[in-house]
Amino acid sequence: MKSQYRTKLVHITAAGFVGIVLGAAGVGALHAQTATAPAFFVGNVQEVLDAELFRQYQEAAGKAGARYGSHVVAAGVPLPIDMPRSAPPKGSIIIVQFPSMKNLKDWWNSPEYAAIRPMREKATVGPAYALQGLPAP
Repeated sequence: MKSQYRTKLVHITAAGFVGIVLGAAGVGALHAQTATAPAFFVGNVQEVLDAELFRQYQEAAGKAGARYGSHVVAAGVPLPIDMPRSAPPKGSIIIVQFPSMKNLKDWWNSPEYAAIRPMREKATVGPAYALQGLPAP
């Protein structure tokens, strides 16, 4: 009798463990399907025409972006690497991450950023663009 009880207990425990593992895998897969991919604002400042105005823009842009969940993930002058026919872009690059493309677009079109965007355009020369990130694995 005790042997049958132990066998049933082992089977129930094993089934419970398998259920937990499969449930966790299912939750992970569901999260991956519903996870929002980050988005990135990439600015390439090729030339600074007005350093003081650009400093003011950077301060104001940081405050405006924070409201939309942004944070700087990389900034600086690109370094060359030894690759044939490859040269880094001129100037400096900044990469700002947002939680989603919606957050990035909401920031870009916000009254706060619309008010300071002309400062960047007057103070610097260089392109800016958005880049869709990949969802977390």
